[in-house]
Amino acid sequence: MANVHGQYIVPGPEPIEPDRYNNNRESFITNGTEILSYTGTELSHDNNQQGDGNDENEAAADQTIEPTEKKPLYRQRRFWYICCGINAVITIILILLIVFVIFPAIAQKSIDKSKLSFERVSIQMPISENSFNLARSGRVSNGGSIKATVSFPQPIDVIWNQKKIGELQLPETKISGGDSEIVSTGPFNITDVKAFSQFTIEQLNSDLFNWTLNGKVDVKALGLSARGLNFNKTIVTPGGRGFKNSTILHYQFITYNDIPLGGQNITVSMWNPSPISVYLGTLGLHIYYRETYMGLIETTKLTINPGENTINFVGSFVSNFSANDTGNLVDLFTRIAFEQVVVNNAKGAYAKPDGVHEISWLSTGVQAIEMTNVLPNVTLPPLFSLFNISFPPLSDSN
Repeated sequence: MANVHGQYIVPGPEPIEPDRYNNNRESFITNGTEILSYTGTELSHDNNQQGDGNDENEAAADQTIEPTEKKPLYRQRRFWYICCGINAVITIILILLIVFVIFPAIAQKSIDKSKLSFERVSIQMPISENSFNLARSGRVSNGGSIKATVSFPQPIDVIWNQKKIGELQLPETKISGGDSEIVSTGPFNITDVKAFSQFTIEQLNSDLFNWTLNGKVDVKALGLSARGLNFNKTIVTPGGRGFKNSTILHYQFITYNDIPLGGQNITVSMWNPSPISVYLGTLGLHIYYRETYMGLIETTKLTINPGENTINFVGSFVSNFSANDTGNLVDLFTRIAFEQVVVNNAKGAYAKPDGVHEISWLSTGVQAIEMTNVLPNVTLPPLFSLFNISFPPLSDSN
C-alpha cells in the first residue's frame, strides 16, 4: 500500500499477461475437468455400490417372495411319522372292531342259524319232586364251517308255554364242519312243579310239543373269544300220544282164594312214538269195562323206551260191584264166552319211581293217559266164581 500525497493508495490487481492468462485458463479447465472427472468417477462408484446394494436387496426380496424348492411330502420324515401313527390307530380300531363287534356278530349269527335236535332223552333215577337225572344225546347242525368251541357258563333255562319249568347244564361242544354231537348226563332241576306237571301231561299225551332252551353261551374260534352271546333254541319233539297204539297181547284170569272173581294177568305191547324215555318204576293202571271199574293192575321197575315196549301187568278185580254194574258184567262175560269182541279201557293211576312213593308231577302225567284196547281170546275162570260176586240188594223189604 503506497502513500501518495498523504493518502493511502490501494494497489490494484496486477495485470495478467495474455499468455499467462491463457495458460492459467487451460490449467483451470484441465483441473476442473479432472475434478469433475474424479467426482464423476466417485459418483459412479457410489452409484455402483448403491446399485449393488439394491441388487442384494432385490435378490433377498426375490428369495422371500419365491421360496426355495422343497422335498416332496412323502420324502419327509414327518410324513412317515404321521402315516405310522394313523396306521397304528386304524389297526387298533380294526382289532377292536373284529374282537368286540365283528367276531361276536358273526358268532351270534352262526348260533342263531344253527339247529339243535335231540335224538334221545331219558328221565332216569334218582327222581324226586324237585329234580331228576336227565341223559340226552343229540346233534348241532348248520353251525358254520369254522371250527369252534361252544361252552355254557351257566345252566340253561328250560321254557315251556312261556314259563320257566327248570334248568339244565349243557356240556362244552366242539363244532367242526358245522356239525357236532351232544352226549351228556346231568341233573335237571325243576323250578316250577305245577307247571312241570302240566308239561309232563303234554309230553306223554300230545302228538308234538315245544320246549325252549334259553341262556348265554361263549364261543371260541380262530383264537378269538366271544362271551355272553344269546342262546335261544325252540325244540319240537314228538310226544307219547297217550300210547294209543298199545295192544293187549295176552289176557288171563287168575284165581285167588280170597278174591271172588280172582285177578288178571295182562301182557301189553305199549308203543312210544316219542324219543323220550321215562323211568316210571311202579306203574298202576285202572281197568274199566264201559263205566264199570274192574280193578287195578301194576307193573314194577318199568322204563318206557322209544318204540315198542312189552309190559306185564298183574292185578285183581274189585270184590264188590254196584247194582248198576250188573248189566256191564253180564255183557262182559257173555262176550268172552261167545268169543265176541271185548273192548276195555285203561287209565293211569300213579307212578312210584322207588316203588313206594308217588312223584306228583310224574303221577299227574300218568293220570292223563287213557288207552282203549281189544281183549284177545280169554279163558274164563271156573263158573262157580262168577256167582260169588257180591252185589248190594236191588230193593229193600220191611
